[in-house]
Amino acid sequence: MIDTGGPAFTLTFVHRLAFVFAFLALAGCHHCLRSSGADGQSIVRFTAADAPPVDSGSYPGPLQILPNGDPLAVRAAPLQADVAAHEKILRQLVRERISVKSPLEFQPMFVAQDSRNQKLILRYFSRAADQTVVAGWQAQIVYSLPFLRLEHAYVQAVPLE
Repeated sequence: MIDTGGPAFTLTFVHRLAFVFAFLALAGCHHCLRSSGADGQSIVRFTAADAPPVDSGSYPGPLQILPNGDPLAVRAAPLQADVAAHEKILRQLVRERISVKSPLEFQPMFVAQDSRNQKLILRYFSRAADQTVVAGWQAQIVYSLPFLRLEHAYVQAVPLE
């Protein structure tokens, strides 16, 4: 009979489990960096030599905000996870185009669709610490449908309303 209830077994099991999760997390990040967004979806592509365009302003097409349970919003969940894992790229995109002195901490705002132009748009917002000049900064990441290929980004300072 094997004793599996002792503290040595539990500690060893916990360490092994932590090691497996750490390895999977590092392997996932390594994959993103190694592929440079080769799948066409990762925002890591914005750091590549053949990066999609980034413009100042906001997405010019008509937007329809999707509810959380919408099938297209569900398909966007891995894209949102990718952006969350590489939020520093959002900060870089904004800082390269707008003079920003305050810290940028982006929060997901919504997933929208432009059905006329077959686009999916993820909007992120970073609130300004001092809201005397601007409310904050937004980044809109645009993907083409139906394959969710990263296509464009728009960044802008959001004025006070």
